[in-house]
Amino acid sequence: MVRERKVKGMETRGEGRIPIYVRMAEEIEGAMLRSEYGVGDRLPTEHALAEEHGVNRHTAGQALNHLQSKGLIYRVRGRGSFVRSARIDYRVAEKMSFSDSVNRAGLRPSQKILGVRNVGARGRAAAALGIPPGEPLVAFERIRYAGEIPLVYGTKHLRAELFPGVYELLRGRCSSSRALIRGHYGLEMHRARSTFEVEPAEGDSARYLGIQPGAALLRVESLDTLEDGTPAEWGVTYFRGDATRVQVTLRDVKGDA
Repeated sequence: MVRERKVKGMETRGEGRIPIYVRMAEEIEGAMLRSEYGVGDRLPTEHALAEEHGVNRHTAGQALNHLQSKGLIYRVRGRGSFVRSARIDYRVAEKMSFSDSVNRAGLRPSQKILGVRNVGARGRAAAALGIPPGEPLVAFERIRYAGEIPLVYGTKHLRAELFPGVYELLRGRCSSSRALIRGHYGLEMHRARSTFEVEPAEGDSARYLGIQPGAALLRVESLDTLEDGTPAEWGVTYFRGDATRVQVTLRDVKGDA
């Protein structure tokens, strides 16, 4: 459960050239160092900070922006400001899932399914999965969280013929697709390919991740297969660039280079 704490009184501003918002930010940072805030804690709102320190909301917002620029907090539109840990390592490996990566960072993974629909394969989805256009797919759009931080937004496509009834399952439960496929069908999916690009946030990606349009996102196009190599799931997801670091795990290669 997210905890909210009040910032204690701030030192007298007095004379000097240090802006008030910097002094406010330093006071909040000091509270972090004293463990009055832990990783994932929600900070007071701009309104609460402004009242506490006798300043206007604009100044309080500047203080929070200053903390964000130092990499100490995340600001999420409509949700608040949260104490951050180091960037979360998104580990690219055959059997490593998003939940595994978030758990390793000491945060709780969760997700929200925004929509599930039956679609026909076309374009990049059909090409990546190696199937003819029109083959039934189940597309599901979701946001994935690391603690309270919306970290990932995107859409995945599962081959309906491989997983009968998966449309109803996705609509009825909030689970990772790998866990769902493993638990219900007794099958394992493994990452076969990931392609990375940097793109600016816009539209739905900015809105659902709670960031400003133009902020850097890591776009990941991925393909998962079953153990026999059958292409099973394809999708495009967007990771917050300010919160994610990619770590690629390579197998040891024996023999001559």
